[in-house]
Amino acid sequence: MANFNSTDREKYLINLILEHYKKDKKDDYFYNKVIKYFKNLFNKSDEYKPSKGYLENEKSIEIYEKIKAEKITAKDTQCLIIARDGKIKGNIEAKYLYISGKIEGDIKSKYLFLRGEVDGDIDTDYLEIFSKGKIEGDVSTNNLVMHKKTFLNGNCKITKE
Repeated sequence: MANFNSTDREKYLINLILEHYKKDKKDDYFYNKVIKYFKNLFNKSDEYKPSKGYLENEKSIEIYEKIKAEKITAKDTQCLIIARDGKIKGNIEAKYLYISGKIEGDIKSKYLFLRGEVDGDIDTDYLEIFSKGKIEGDVSTNNLVMHKKTFLNGNCKITKE
């Protein structure tokens, strides 16, 4: 792997997170078509959600399952990615964090990109809430970006860097 200085490394990890976001949007389209097909085929309203588990490498930790823990952390050199099927009950600390699943607990991060749901307080330098992102709790951040169709129910404190 090539050596990165801290700003190049940050750009690289943020791009990795944004790639996951783009993949999630594509997967949503495919996922909804597959679910619709199976619902029509079996005439059931239950959703089929396969569990893929947990993946870790030097660049990222990806969680695809339900996890209950007091605290989940990632190294400063890794992205923590909670996939759509990921459900975490516990606090999270990660420098780079992308959430497409559901979190019940408090979050501390430098960069947080949210497409899923958080039920807890958030302390981050940068928060971007994508469409379908939902927060039930207080937010403290230096930078806040909210796309269309997002939800925030709680106090929001924008602080100076």
